[in-house]
Amino acid sequence: MPKLEVIIPPGMEIIYEKYHYCPGVKIGNVLYISGQEGRDENLPK
Repeated sequence: MPKLEVIIPPGMEIIYEKYHYCPGVKIGNVLYISGQEGRDENLPK
């Protein structure tokens, strides 16, 4: 069975912890990504 890896950029950990939202999931060799606007560490969370 392929390994599932949750992709969480630095600074977005709290969003995953509170809402179980992550911008990407890698299963085996396939990367599934969600649509969202760009952000960086200077934007409010």
